[in-house]
Amino acid sequence: MIDVKHDYDYHHSVGETIYIRIDQLTIVNIVDEEGHSRSVCYNIKLYSKILYQMQQSSTPIKRSPQLTALSKEHHDGLLFVRRLRQGLINAISPDRLLSYTLWYWQHHIKPHFFQEEKILLPYMPDHPLGQQLKDEHEYIRELILSLDKEADNQDFTSLCDLIERHIRFEERQVFVYLEAKLSTEELNKVQQTLTEHPVSGEVWEDEFWNANKF
Repeated sequence: MIDVKHDYDYHHSVGETIYIRIDQLTIVNIVDEEGHSRSVCYNIKLYSKILYQMQQSSTPIKRSPQLTALSKEHHDGLLFVRRLRQGLINAISPDRLLSYTLWYWQHHIKPHFFQEEKILLPYMPDHPLGQQLKDEHEYIRELILSLDKEADNQDFTSLCDLIERHIRFEERQVFVYLEAKLSTEELNKVQQTLTEHPVSGEVWEDEFWNANKF
């Protein structure tokens, strides 16, 4: 660790990682094998706090019964992601992965988005979490609908990463906020409305993620 208090100017070699501390700020400079460098600056105390929160977030979340149906759909969404990732490992053709993705969008993700946008968002007017939810829905929607026969492994990996992060965001932030904000009566109303707009229970038959099926 190099401690400095003023401007700094030095040279570093390929493959080297330099740590510079300025009071409570740490700058991490990394040089890759091609000589390109990138720097990340973070606050030590804030980083420690965030790391602690991330560690705590790994513990199971006790979900209110009124939102359990949405959490179940999130579990199914994570299963969808795992299956796509396994399909990539199994070298499944992009056509098969695309067919599964578009089917899952139509029968699961699209109606799930409808539930959250029409049922949950009215309880979050002008709230940053609500805006982030809408934005991430739009990112996922655009990415899926942009997929075609030219889609490659990176496209599917990006989709998996995006969906996974979005589900974690909703479970750890949006649902926690709503459970704290809404009354029992309001949560019961959410639950009732969810039952009136269920997600499809159809099952995809091409189990490409199983090693003995491809």
